[in-house]
Amino acid sequence: VEDMAALLKTQSICIFPEGTSTIGKSVQSFKPNLFEAAVIAEAPVCTLALAYFDRYTGEHSEVPAFIGDMGLIGSMASILKNRRLRVELTFFAPAKNPPSIPIDRKALASHTQEQIALHLEKRCN
Repeated sequence: VEDMAALLKTQSICIFPEGTSTIGKSVQSFKPNLFEAAVIAEAPVCTLALAYFDRYTGEHSEVPAFIGDMGLIGSMASILKNRRLRVELTFFAPAKNPPSIPIDRKALASHTQEQIALHLEKRCN
């Protein structure tokens, strides 16, 4: 955590705080401990939602779903083979609290999870 916090002083880090994956229409609970380095470094946390669609039909795609016993190589092969896949990235502004209320890792995890969950609910269902 200390090494990541030091790195955050000069660089960005991308984490996947779910700890698992789904078919992409919802999110599981986020792991607050993955946000600790950002809290220590007082680095802004920008939420990014990923959503996958069929480029022709516009329907949600489960092609990139990484679930069950699937391995990384199998998942990557599935994604690379599918020429119909369209990825949608949605960026959200960093979480902010009033100066008198410090942001902690649990608040960051909850805030980012809620942002993505609400977005996917509107976008993919």
